[in-house]
Amino acid sequence: MCGEKMNKSNNEKKTIIAGVDILPGYSPSSSNKQPHYALVFLKDGEVIDSYDDVSFARLIRLLWEYKPDILAIDNVFELKETVSELSKLLSLFPPNTKIVQVTGWGPEAVNIKTVARNLGIEVHGKLSPQKTAYLAAMIAWKGGGATLRLLEEKTKIIVTKGRSVSHGGMSYNRFMRSIRAAILATTKEIKRILDKNKFDYDVTFKKSMGGLERSVFIVYAPREKLYGLIRPVKNKSVRVIIRPIYREKIVLETPRKKTGKSRGIIIGLDPGIYTGVAAIDLDGTPLMTFSSKNLDRADILGMVSGLGRVVMVATDVSKPPANVKKLAATLNVQLYVPDRDLSTEEKQEIVRDIKAKYPWIEIDDTHERDALAAAYKAYLTIRDKMIQAEAKASEMTFPINVDRVKIMVAMGASIAEAIEHEIEKTVSMVKEEVRTPRKERRKKSMVNEKELMDKIENLTKKIKVLEAEKRRLIEQLDLYRKRVEELELELRTIKTTHSGSEKLARRIYLLEQENKDLSARLKKALDELSRVKNERDRIVELAKKIVHGKYLNVLSSDVFTPSLISMVRNNGYPPIIYIRNPGSLLVEHALLLKQERIGLLIEKPHRIYDEIPVLDLSRYDHVFLGDELFVEPRIIDDLEKAWEEIRRKEEEDKFVRLVKLIEDYKRERMKRLGLKKEPSLWEFDNK
Repeated sequence: MCGEKMNKSNNEKKTIIAGVDILPGYSPSSSNKQPHYALVFLKDGEVIDSYDDVSFARLIRLLWEYKPDILAIDNVFELKETVSELSKLLSLFPPNTKIVQVTGWGPEAVNIKTVARNLGIEVHGKLSPQKTAYLAAMIAWKGGGATLRLLEEKTKIIVTKGRSVSHGGMSYNRFMRSIRAAILATTKEIKRILDKNKFDYDVTFKKSMGGLERSVFIVYAPREKLYGLIRPVKNKSVRVIIRPIYREKIVLETPRKKTGKSRGIIIGLDPGIYTGVAAIDLDGTPLMTFSSKNLDRADILGMVSGLGRVVMVATDVSKPPANVKKLAATLNVQLYVPDRDLSTEEKQEIVRDIKAKYPWIEIDDTHERDALAAAYKAYLTIRDKMIQAEAKASEMTFPINVDRVKIMVAMGASIAEAIEHEIEKTVSMVKEEVRTPRKERRKKSMVNEKELMDKIENLTKKIKVLEAEKRRLIEQLDLYRKRVEELELELRTIKTTHSGSEKLARRIYLLEQENKDLSARLKKALDELSRVKNERDRIVELAKKIVHGKYLNVLSSDVFTPSLISMVRNNGYPPIIYIRNPGSLLVEHALLLKQERIGLLIEKPHRIYDEIPVLDLSRYDHVFLGDELFVEPRIIDDLEKAWEEIRRKEEEDKFVRLVKLIEDYKRERMKRLGLKKEPSLWEFDNK
């Protein structure tokens, strides 16, 4: 396997590794000049050839000359700048040469120096291109790095509408139904052809009234195998697009260390145009959630391959989609199907329980939620068996691989059968060890001895480095001791020289005063911090009340100006203005306020003008935030009542004036006529 250290036996082929690093000033994207590289060849970990400066063309020639097993580099994009160009570049390499990026890939990528040190390779000083190329080759020889790999060829078939239908018109719905029916018919025909010719494929589609909006096939075969079977189509109703997925997409695979354990996992799927994927282990711990557009089986298998061994595939619907069935069949594992479709509420409750137990898990959309709920629902059906299997395996007095026992039980074996199978494996290993000929055991011992010698050599080198570091620290410690002695001598001299000195006492006094001053400042700062925190809390509480309608923002000003009226009308303030100095209000201002039906709010209420309401601010719950005033909403009801009271008084005043006018007229009339005085209307009312 690429990236694993080869056994250095004389009977086996020696591993040749090429390390390469681009020279400063060169770029793989340059069209004017070829990039140049430093190049080192290792054979079984020893340098057999090296070059300070080779052109790209010479690099290819030397690779064909040495035919290395691995080309090691710290960044694959130093060879070509794009994924497409890297894919084409591999055709120029010897067929058995693999590219390894020694710094890792994605979030696991680290500096080449760090990788080298982690593998016990000494690194000192600044790295030259030649040194970097050597380190890359050594890291690959020791099994580090990630291998460049091309994905399998596939073909995408898209069935969609043939033309854009504009909205409107009596025929729109009829046209759309005919188009959707045509897409459905075409999708069925393509499916029939693929099934008849036994192609492996996945299909996703979007349903709509009367048929399908769109469907997408991922066929696991190159485009040329579909020639003569499925052709591109474009007419008024349907368009069939066929796109080959060439070997232009690459991945980098990191070699995984074999731990002797294989964790069992359950995969949950929510297929569709957007597919959700989730994985949990046999303890119910969520391992991964992911969703993306047009995921196929190869993508899903690549995604979960490093998590463990799949023992079950799960869905959240009672009629499993074909893609889910095919994935379970590909993995040869059980398919979990619920008795009925899981409701949205049920899936939300399952995910809430998972997040409460594993708060670090992130659910980005409903596809991931549905996939995780399906996987966990499947786990619940075998949870008791998993607990029993682990308990039974733990009772054994000799070690048994609990993970493998749980995997067998999850895949249908009884607990007894799984434990017996593990016991048989353990017994077989013991028998094999006993039957191993002395010569073979000696050979293994020699290999182990060789590995032990390598470890001893590496440890010896590390000891030398540590001893050098120890000597440096001892020298530094001696310097510190000498400095301490000098300072102690200086302190004794100062104490002797300034014993009883008024100057020293003055200095101490000043330092004490400075300390008190700083303490006072600190207390003031803490008080200010507390005040700011309280103010912050007050503002937050006020904001909550404003949001929930418990306060109104009232326009406020020191003095009255006519422009305040337009501010109330144009900026959404309630029809009342707070004035700190009500003496600034003139008669014409009161008339304007009455005309616009705007009241006044003051702190010490007194009679200003009868034409407008004047409310007392102290009667209402209120808060000042800077120049802004916030008052409880009931002030609006009181304002309306005040306006109503003013209206009622004005009507009464009109009536009184009218009665007085009539009374004056009657009195004047009787006086002119010389008649006897009659009771007035007021007197009449009193009687």
